[in-house]
Amino acid sequence: MYSCNTAGQIKKYVYLPNHHAEKITGTNLYCNCPDHCFLPAPRNSRWARTVYAYWTDYQWQRDKTDLETRMKKRFGNNYAFSKQIAGMFERRGTKDHVLVLMPPSNYFTKSGVQYHVPEPAVFYYYTGLKTIWANSNDAIKANWYVHARGNLLVVDSVIDQNAFRDTIASFKKLRPSL
Repeated sequence: MYSCNTAGQIKKYVYLPNHHAEKITGTNLYCNCPDHCFLPAPRNSRWARTVYAYWTDYQWQRDKTDLETRMKKRFGNNYAFSKQIAGMFERRGTKDHVLVLMPPSNYFTKSGVQYHVPEPAVFYYYTGLKTIWANSNDAIKANWYVHARGNLLVVDSVIDQNAFRDTIASFKKLRPSL
């Protein structure tokens, strides 16, 4: 059985996350209290790193229990941009009366915006706002659409149906990605 040396370095053993581990590198682990070190590292080091990752996520989520904060952390830009788009309609009080045309993700990528557009059902889950993709037969029924201007997201209303048909046609050229 191995133990920690005077420098606190453990060879062939992994330290459990609920103790005072500082760093896991390969099969070496540095700790503050060597009397709690166990688990043979070659076989269990990957498992211990996984458990440690879940443990740190749990500790973070335990302290941040509101749903909005956890959703932002978990889904990142996809969630944040979607909430900003829906927020505009919430502030106007029209969220229940709109259908928003969303371009494919690669449209935004080409425009320099890192936004993976969620599919309409997921967008609705995030925000409660109804969206539609350009490849849908009902895309022409949308009364708002999102596009990029520079590296910004812009939400515009549909004013001219002919111009909107051109917008739908240009969005259809790009395939949506899931």
